[in-house]
Amino acid sequence: KGSPQTTQTPGHAELMSALAEEHAKKLTVKFVHLDRQYRTITIFANDQLTNQRRADVVVEHASGRLDVIEVRSKSDIESELIARNKEVMSGLPKSMQGGVTVEKIPGVKYPK
Repeated sequence: KGSPQTTQTPGHAELMSALAEEHAKKLTVKFVHLDRQYRTITIFANDQLTNQRRADVVVEHASGRLDVIEVRSKSDIESELIARNKEVMSGLPKSMQGGVTVEKIPGVKYPK
């Protein structure tokens, strides 16, 4: 559900789509969301999640657990991507809190 986010980093949308397709094939996955607000993804926690943050890819498992994958743009700082997604997920019930990973786009040179 959703469309890949477009950024100034070449390959960002393509990697988002590839990751979504990969995860959508798994039997344990209910939905894969692209560039959607957390509060839109989960009706159960709709009133609890008031900020409008959105992750690049959210994998919603049949169990209800949400795993987040951020595709790092040139300007992103990996630790900040992880921290802001964990902050949002902390507002969800423990059973819905999954992992947060960051994927780098092959061929992109990131600042140190």
